[in-house]
Amino acid sequence: MRDHGLEQRVVTTIAFTHPVAGADELWHGFLAGSLRTSALILRQPLETQRRIRNCFDRLVRDYQDEDVLEVPVSAKLASGRKPDQA
Repeated sequence: MRDHGLEQRVVTTIAFTHPVAGADELWHGFLAGSLRTSALILRQPLETQRRIRNCFDRLVRDYQDEDVLEVPVSAKLASGRKPDQA
């Protein structure tokens, strides 16, 4: 932003949890929503795909809250102003 001449630059972190029905929904969402991740996983031999999925299932267990996964999400929001033109 500095390189483009913006002033009063502010970067804010926005963090929240996103509820997901379960590991299957999150897994299929990743595969459907990310071309690179999907291609990387689906090009693997079937046994490797199973191992990846098993690791995924172990990792998301930490976010299980009763009947829903509470997936942590974090994003950066940046803003700035163009200087006044005289």
